[in-house]
Amino acid sequence: MSEEDVAAALRELLQIVDQVPEAALSAANATIGWRDLDADLASLAAEYGPELAHLRGGQARLLTFHSERTIIELEVSAERGKARLLGQLDPPREVDVTVQTAGPPRTTRTDHRGRFTVTELSDGWVRLVISDAGQPAGRTMTEWFRV
Repeated sequence: MSEEDVAAALRELLQIVDQVPEAALSAANATIGWRDLDADLASLAAEYGPELAHLRGGQARLLTFHSERTIIELEVSAERGKARLLGQLDPPREVDVTVQTAGPPRTTRTDHRGRFTVTELSDGWVRLVISDAGQPAGRTMTEWFRV
């Protein structure tokens, strides 16, 4: 058996036993249209997970994203079978926050303390886009994360 035959047999086997989930393929394809090289990227700096469940009454997670201009703190929890995001920006300011998903985006406005809430999110991959006309680049985006 040649190397090409072995490689072909291995590819065929992996397609049967280790398929990529359809939801992952859909999310990956959907992200191609969401590239924005001018935005300030907020990377995940800290995540505290299920050990907080006894404090929140569910599987809440606390996420902190850092960029050059902004810190985004999030609490991700479940409410009636849907995900809920409670967030705060540092420094606090009134800006638009858009939650991008594989479906239609959802936009809300922060209050004067930089706080916001987004409810009724379906399970899946999301990212936040902070639109701030007062900043040079104007947008800060988080990395993709799962709710």
